Amino acid sequence: MVDIHVPILIVGGGASGLSSSISLSNLGVDHLLIERHPTTSHAPKAHILNQRTMEIFRQLGIDGLVYGAGSTGQHLQNSTWRTSLGGDEPGDGRVFAQIDAWGGGELREIVEKTGPNPPCSCHQIKLEPLMHAHAAKVAPRPLLFNHEAGDLQVDDEGVTVTVTDRESGQQTVVRADYLVAADAGRSIAPAMGIGWIGATKLQDNVSIHFKADLSDFVEDGCILNWIVNLGSSDSFGLASGVLVPVGRGGLSSDWVMHFAFPPDAVEVDEEVLTRRMRSLLKLPDLSVEVHQVNHWVLESVITEAFQSGRVFMVGDAAHKHPPTIGIGMNSAFGDTSNLMWKLAWIVKGLAEPRLLESYEPERRPVIQRNIDCANTTYYSHMIV
Repeated sequence: MVDIHVPILIVGGGASGLSSSISLSNLGVDHLLIERHPTTSHAPKAHILNQRTMEIFRQLGIDGLVYGAGSTGQHLQNSTWRTSLGGDEPGDGRVFAQIDAWGGGELREIVEKTGPNPPCSCHQIKLEPLMHAHAAKVAPRPLLFNHEAGDLQVDDEGVTVTVTDRESGQQTVVRADYLVAADAGRSIAPAMGIGWIGATKLQDNVSIHFKADLSDFVEDGCILNWIVNLGSSDSFGLASGVLVPVGRGGLSSDWVMHFAFPPDAVEVDEEVLTRRMRSLLKLPDLSVEVHQVNHWVLESVITEAFQSGRVFMVGDAAHKHPPTIGIGMNSAFGDTSNLMWKLAWIVKGLAEPRLLESYEPERRPVIQRNIDCANTTYYSHMIV
């Protein structure tokens, strides 16, 4: 017995799911979004939003909100390679390479000529809550967080999903004409037997999100600080990492550092990781307040199918790749921008269902190119 019928069901309430919901709401299409977690992301995660994405946000009506929460202009200028932040040995604290990036420096004129919306840096820990608030305001139905997709049945006329409220245990059977899988490939694709093409484990990584005053060491406009410290013996055997301000530039009080997970580690140990981070930065007395530590696996994969019948994969449910050039989340917003208007036209009877067949051939080559670029830069960083 079906409890709810909607034209479109979105499974996943991260960045791609929320953008899908906002887009459908703006287009006047009834839909339901469910997300297994009770809240949006607690980790910084991705942050670079390129011009195309900011143009998409302008269409969605949230570009002003994102610019207000993120960093742009003087705070988004370059990427820098350093030996360390501190230390008193020869070679310590040196910048040995720097490139303009994301519209900074000599790129400013080029960026201004190619679009009205400049790039922005806004970590998902800040981006997703504002997207959630806007999506909830404009959506035709409540956004069901802490709700999980279970049993999935697909036929020629639509999909049926059993949704469980993870707090109460109550189950609801939802029938939808179409399903958008924005769940990072965790439930819908595996249930349908759709796998990945590519490398599912390039490298173990750890991210430490912390509060510290680094204003004496990091310039305001430097958004990525690559640390390559050959003298450190306590940074996982790979004496390198990348330090990123979660706030605006060098004056940020919140930071995240990503580096390789120690090969001899069994579990994430906050004290050990903090000590090793201080060693890598060569700031042994740095006062640090750790917010969160995350262990994650670097992948480089693309889905076997962007579409299977009435089910569509978007964002991390369709592709995952190294973050070295910041195009992962941008690729996700490209997916939803391509797909949502097509679904809206079909639901409204303005186009034939075969229009949806254009989604995969339009997105797959773009995503494959992005993966290839991300892989190239990843391996280039490994060489450095």
